[in-house]
Amino acid sequence: MLPSSSLLSRLASLIIAIFVFPSLLLANPQHIFLLTNGQTHAEIPFTLVNNLIVVEVVVAGKRPMNFILDNGTANPVIFQRNHIRGLPLNLGRRITVRGAGVGKAVQATVIDGTSLHLSGAATDRIGMVVLDKNPFSHLKTTNKTIHGVLGATLFRSFIVEIDYPNQLLRLHQHEGFSVPDYYQSVPMKVIEGKPYLSALVQGEQATMEMDLMLDLGFNNSLLLQLDDVLARKMMLRSRTAKIGVGFSGTMRGRKGTVPSILIGPGYYESVATIAPFFRSLPSVDTSLGIERMGSVGNTLFKDTSIILNYPEEKFYIACPEPLLAEQNEESQLKTRPIEPEKLVF
Repeated sequence: MLPSSSLLSRLASLIIAIFVFPSLLLANPQHIFLLTNGQTHAEIPFTLVNNLIVVEVVVAGKRPMNFILDNGTANPVIFQRNHIRGLPLNLGRRITVRGAGVGKAVQATVIDGTSLHLSGAATDRIGMVVLDKNPFSHLKTTNKTIHGVLGATLFRSFIVEIDYPNQLLRLHQHEGFSVPDYYQSVPMKVIEGKPYLSALVQGEQATMEMDLMLDLGFNNSLLLQLDDVLARKMMLRSRTAKIGVGFSGTMRGRKGTVPSILIGPGYYESVATIAPFFRSLPSVDTSLGIERMGSVGNTLFKDTSIILNYPEEKFYIACPEPLLAEQNEESQLKTRPIEPEKLVF
């Protein structure tokens, strides 16, 4: 094993690298959203857009919008002011948002409190942020307009199950929840509202144990947050490239694969990987208490289902029946995540 690099930086979510605004949460931070269907859980359909989870959200009881589900963002964010034109919203103070990428900060306005309604769940009063200008407007990946981001408030309110094959988001109440037998538990730490998984990453010249943030706003499989020398040792056939776009502009780094990654019962081979150069990362320290070495995103899990239970710090991954029957015979789940056409955000 290699020792942890002393040159590690901290990274906010690639898709929405934004400072945390705890004062925006105008409700009990543990139960911002509530179920509205009278049941113990709700099913919400979603669409995978360039390997990002997109759900429909009705804003201020008036306008349906398409939001990316991103547990790395504290509060919901709307990408530009035109999206809220004509809505009954209370606009508050002006703020500056700086995120990943090499470029200028983005100006934004706080929305003091409004309602958000999903299919079977809602909140009547939640703080939001609206950007003056959409930093991703030039990215044309789909005919579906993406209006913003739905942040970690959903994960603090429910046990969240993501069924990728059926494209369903299941929101479970904590009381009385029982994990289905075909799920296996994986240790998870929640530090400052962000979930971390322990992983064993096999590189080309080294194998490392890493604490990786589970980042649903990241549309690739693996991001390594390492200095360039160590990143080159880990990656196969790496090359320097434009690897994405953040709030503050273009991101450059290395792009390639790692031979394998092991997370609990899940063993993945030939994993698409990026490693941003440090100058493309925000300097704010967002993960006190843990040495963050990278992130894993939706692409790694999109052939299965996962469950996130923030209060009890538990993560579950669905495993096929043969794995459950042979888990003592060193049987491992294998899949080859497909790299998206564009590594956006």
